[in-house]
Amino acid sequence: MVAFIAGTFGGLGGGQKSRPSCGYKRLPVQALAEKDSRGYVELATPFGIVSRDPMELPPMVAMAVESTASNVPASRISELMILVKSNVKRKLVALQELQFYPRESVTPTVVEMTKDTEELVRAQAAYVCAMFCKGLDSDQMVGSGPYLALLDTLQSDGSPTVRSASASALSHLSGEHIFNALIRTFLEDADWLVRMSAAVSLGSIGDKRAAPVLLQTLRAKAKDVESQSLVIQAIIGALAQLEADEALDDILSFWNSSDLLVRQQVAEGLARFGGGKVAQTLELMTKDPAEIVAQQAKYSLQAWNRKYGNTPN
Repeated sequence: MVAFIAGTFGGLGGGQKSRPSCGYKRLPVQALAEKDSRGYVELATPFGIVSRDPMELPPMVAMAVESTASNVPASRISELMILVKSNVKRKLVALQELQFYPRESVTPTVVEMTKDTEELVRAQAAYVCAMFCKGLDSDQMVGSGPYLALLDTLQSDGSPTVRSASASALSHLSGEHIFNALIRTFLEDADWLVRMSAAVSLGSIGDKRAAPVLLQTLRAKAKDVESQSLVIQAIIGALAQLEADEALDDILSFWNSSDLLVRQQVAEGLARFGGGKVAQTLELMTKDPAEIVAQQAKYSLQAWNRKYGNTPN
């Protein structure tokens, strides 16, 4: 499995730096793909959108990164239409390549792949759809094929894993429609994994209107930490990202929770809140019996001191 993932997603542990020619002419540097200051590109995987060095990607994906609207080999597009109907690994790599070609040419194929029989493929297609929505204004996005496919996947896919990926993909977008879709998913989806992803995305998009909804749910689940640990962690993290001061006392109440991962999330989240009570709690948490919690509390206390000043007595 590790070898499969590494091979599929371009050598996550450090891939080969040279690219075979693959029989295609090298394309101009003026490319469709946007690169960051390091020369990395965003890449959709079944597990999220990540930044990657093009030199570490599969050869044809790396070449697609350098493609321009006028220099995309038509024969290669035709080949990809065949590859997306083959085995899972080829479908995933084909999806990665398609995301760098002109969107008007490949969007129908990407949308179709949100209905693929394989969960991994549908999940990755959801992230590609989110990437295709980035940069569009609200009116353009809501009427677009990628957005409608992403929303349909979020609401109706039979796999919690794929719905969770769709909720996570929405964290890369913004706007009223995104907020409403995530709130509805957080409150209504039957699966904890999907609700957890929706909570995380609500924190990521930064709309403070989510805070009362998240806080109400946190309070409802506070007495059931053992079975609700992951959802509670997600909510605490989201409330911290939103810097929801009204939630601070509730977050502090979990500082000595029986669940060490909840305590770790509390220690991480408290760095975003001011006040002597926060610093004092972090100080106590540096003595947590679990090293992972104590270490996180130390990091957060250092960050707190840099942001708010020395720890009060």
